[in-house]
Amino acid sequence: MLEYLRYLVGSNEITQTLWDIVQNQATTKKEKLNAISLLMQMYDNRLQRMSGAPEAFLNAKKSVSEADFRKALNSNPMLQHRVNLKDVFGKDPFSVLSK
Repeated sequence: MLEYLRYLVGSNEITQTLWDIVQNQATTKKEKLNAISLLMQMYDNRLQRMSGAPEAFLNAKKSVSEADFRKALNSNPMLQHRVNLKDVFGKDPFSVLSK
């Protein structure tokens, strides 16, 4: 999530600089057209990033959950044993007992 926010801040600064180039009277027509072209690419890229943001947030949240699970797994030998049994047998052998 932090990387996404950094991207937005950097993108805003680049966009502002490009608009300064476009609005400057001293810049040539070619420089203005190049800046406008880059602005179009920036807006397109930003739209793609923003539409993918919720998915990226969910992936980050899942990664944190997996990290928390690994931490709990490493600190709990019973849980570690149960996961190892599941890996060996392909299913949780204790699930029969909980029914």
